[in-house]
Amino acid sequence: MNDRILERLNSYIIEDHPDLVIRLNHTGQLQHWLIGRVDAAQGMIAELKEAGKPSMLIEEQVLDAITKDLRPSRFHYIAQLLEEDFAFDYYRMREAGTLTTVITRMIDCCKSKFDLYGFCEANETDKQLRRMVTLQLSAILKDQQGGRR
Repeated sequence: MNDRILERLNSYIIEDHPDLVIRLNHTGQLQHWLIGRVDAAQGMIAELKEAGKPSMLIEEQVLDAITKDLRPSRFHYIAQLLEEDFAFDYYRMREAGTLTTVITRMIDCCKSKFDLYGFCEANETDKQLRRMVTLQLSAILKDQQGGRR
């Protein structure tokens, strides 16, 4: 069961948090991070097994618990803003194969905005947060364009 949870966690972060995967791979800590998350859930797994829960339900509940602090995805949030508000740049970067790397840098640049709002599922649709992040993205894109001239 631990191996399946580990695989599902790995798939989840690859899909929803490629920025985290890049950072953890860069420091050689990806496998350690994944195992640490699953190890931290051993008590929960044992309780659910003792309660007679089916394996699939245990996996779902454990995955939900160990990824709760990762939601929502800042990566997808910024990608969506780029695609909606800066479509030309979004598709240009996607075609060039730089989209993931650029979004990862943008997440770092927008960290203070996300932290100020305590970015979470409850406020991911907040218009003021969207405005602040969009302004930051606009400034980043202008800087990038200025560097190419």
